[in-house]
Amino acid sequence: MALAYNDALRTLDLATLSPIVTAAGPLGAAAVSPDGHLVVVANMGMLQLRDARTGKGIGSPDGRVMLGMMATHPDWSPDGSAIAVAVGSMVTNSDLKGGSIARVPYLGNGRWGSPQVLVASTADMDNNGFPRWSPDGAAIAYVHAAGPIGDPSAELRIVPASGGSPTVLQRASHRVALADLPGLASSMPAWAPASGGTMWLAFVSVRAYGAVRPMAGAGQIWISAIDPAGLGAGDPSAAAFWLPAQDVTTVGANPAWAPATPPTVLARWRARAAR
Repeated sequence: MALAYNDALRTLDLATLSPIVTAAGPLGAAAVSPDGHLVVVANMGMLQLRDARTGKGIGSPDGRVMLGMMATHPDWSPDGSAIAVAVGSMVTNSDLKGGSIARVPYLGNGRWGSPQVLVASTADMDNNGFPRWSPDGAAIAYVHAAGPIGDPSAELRIVPASGGSPTVLQRASHRVALADLPGLASSMPAWAPASGGTMWLAFVSVRAYGAVRPMAGAGQIWISAIDPAGLGAGDPSAAAFWLPAQDVTTVGANPAWAPATPPTVLARWRARAAR
């Protein structure tokens, strides 16, 4: 796993929960390759490719990914052959303007192909970000907002990974009870690992949750079912459910799914539960 710790890259061995890389430059976002060997780091619009165990740059100069444009929110395709990124006219570690979704082929040994824009922005406040590949590699979920990337208008959309017309995930983004509501700030999607049949997409939203959390406000984690057979044939999403056991007084952000529980971690949990 890659994360930011005191604004610097840190990678963790999930089998032992011990840190590997502990201080490899500043970053705003990062993504580990499917084989666990590489990590793409985004910082203030610049991308770098690093070794996930040493933190050293791969490619020249110093692992920099030369796209000819500012980029952030990297995510690897399931087969490791490409990354998806948000590119924009102005990119910081917390926001972007004129965000478009692009696919960048990875050619190996620190070399990259030319970016292919899949979803083009039409203006500074027509923003697309947080691209995330589906587990089968067929589609990319992302966030669209008519304003800053965390704007109340933010909603989830999906586009074929090869390009095509985007689809709004209307039910996931807006459905509350029997009505579709605006201003729920649905953002930061994260796909569950492939398990056959229905796919699952976690995301952040500021919507209320009945008597448990009756007032909308700070973001919390929600999950929607996605019908893979419905991709490309209308809205494939279902109304979202609130992730149980969240502290309703805290903010939830950047959900991440574990592909499996490492045996050593599972053994620790069982030992603690037996005490």
